[in-house]
Order: sequence, then structure tokens, then C-alpha cells
Amino acid sequence: MKLLSVLLSTFVLAAVLVSCGKSSGTGSLPLITPPVKAAAPTGFQTRTGHSATSRALSTSEFSSRFFTTGPTSIFRILTDIDSRLTDINSRTTGTTPCMAATPVAYNITAWGQTVEMYAQCYEILSGATTADPKLVQWGVKDGKTYLYAAVGAARVAAITTPNASVAGRYNVKAYIGVGYTNTGGWDTQSYGVIQIDADSNANTFEMSTAGIGFGYCGVQLKSDGTNVYASGSADGAGTACAAPDTLCVQAASVSTAGTCGTSVTGFALPAAGRAGGAATSGLGVVGVGTWAASSNATNVTLNGTSTDSLAFGPTTATTGAVAF
Repeated sequence: MKLLSVLLSTFVLAAVLVSCGKSSGTGSLPLITPPVKAAAPTGFQTRTGHSATSRALSTSEFSSRFFTTGPTSIFRILTDIDSRLTDINSRTTGTTPCMAATPVAYNITAWGQTVEMYAQCYEILSGATTADPKLVQWGVKDGKTYLYAAVGAARVAAITTPNASVAGRYNVKAYIGVGYTNTGGWDTQSYGVIQIDADSNANTFEMSTAGIGFGYCGVQLKSDGTNVYASGSADGAGTACAAPDTLCVQAASVSTAGTCGTSVTGFALPAAGRAGGAATSGLGVVGVGTWAASSNATNVTLNGTSTDSLAFGPTTATTGAVAF
């Protein structure tokens, strides 16, 4: 079964004060991965003790696809973003002009959701092409940090909000697409979307994902730090999608049955599920497969073109943002 990649993300431009819609021009970009890891179920991160606890959904499958080192690992995707943030921080000074610019609003459209983002600074990395714009842009408004990165195989839009009471704790909302540079048939490798809402202070984590080669036609997962609940449709044999199924385990071990009440069974994120389709020409190459629609939702369109559900963000810098 193909391995899904994903996610991202997600980070914080902390310590930057906003006044009258402008930043102070000081501060640095905090890394994304630490608050997401702090909120994610610990059992998935240990990679031990997993067991199949349901007919179609299993903790070992979640761990291997989304919490290890493959193309759909949210930690791998966010760590890649962190390396870019570290580089930006190393070149940032207290008088970086773009950080004093007025934040400019723009929208992303993520599988039925319209999300307002803000940009002050942007950078185009070397080697940019139509297929890979290598665009990174960020901004701070009302204490929140907004990041958008369209580089390589993944694209990430993230909003990071610092906790008002506890320093170093954040809520991270991330929208991630995976598979932009697939070759040899765009649907022969992981291709899909991931959404994350992680809160390192409340110790809560929620994820919604759908794709081709993800192992799931569409699935949601939520943790309150004690229990983990998942509901969705796994990829079945051939082109079929499995009937909706559920999973409930303890967050610490993800191998012991949990007690899942409304704190984990009530999802805040919308369900993500792929629509059915057949091979089309996309990403400069022709797809080779046929895939069934998810049985939990069909709001994610996957056809390899510049208008499917992976096209949720811009490919050029937002007008009004200033070059870094």
C-alpha cells in the first residue's frame, strides 16, 4: 500500500508585538514541530506497542503513515519547514524592513473552508518553476503568526497562536498538501491533504486527512491527551474504500482500549474524504489508476490538476508583501 505523506503545519513568530496592524520589526520565527509534538498522542511517537484494534483502522497504520519518517509523516514535513525557519532566523535582524510592513490579507481555500491569512515578508527560493514555486511567505497580526510555504513535494499553510497565560505554549492550525512533484504517474505516489489542530497547552490534537496512497480514503483522529478516537474509511482491496469504522485507544500506549467520551468523539475539524475518479493528465504526467470515493465524505477532489484540492494556496507572493 502506498505511503501517505503529509503534513504541515505550522509554527510561531513569537515575541513579535503587533500595533496598529504592524509588527514591531523585531523577533524571530519559532519552530513549528515542538508544539505539535507536545500535543500529539505520545503512543504514536514511541512506535512500540501498537496493535490492530479495529477491523479497518489500526494504531500501527496511523503511526507508520503519519508519525514516522515517510512522505506523509507530519513531523517530517514540519521539520522541513523548521529548517527553513532556522535559516530565516539566522538572517533576520532587528531592522528587517519587511517585518515593519503592514500585514496584507489573503485567503486559502482548503477543501470547502476559506481561511484568512496574512503576509508581510516573502522569499522565492532558487530553482523556482511553475510546478514548484518555492514560495515562503509569513506575517504577524494581532499576536498570531501566519506562514505559507509552497516548496517541493508539500505545501503548508499554518496559523500559530501563543497561549495567553503560559509562555512557550501554542495552538497550531495547519493545512497541508502532499504530492506536488510526483512523477511517473501523479497518482502512483502519495497524493492528498492533511489538516491539523494541535494545542500544546491543552494537550489536544486533531487531524483530518484524505488521499490516494495514504492508506485512507478519508479519516479523522482526535486526542484529549488521555484517549484517542478515530473514525473514517480505509483504502480497501483494489479500488474500493472500506466501510466507515472507528478506533478508541489510550493515548499513552495506543495499544490498550480507551474510554472515548464526547471530548474526543466530537470533532471540530470537518471530515475529509476523497471523491472518486479515474486517471487524468495532471502535474505534467498522466495518472494511471482508478479510485473509489470515500464512504465518510467526498469533499476532497484529487485529479492532479492546478485546480484540485491541493491547490488551496497561492503560487506567487501576495501583492503588498515585501521581499525578505
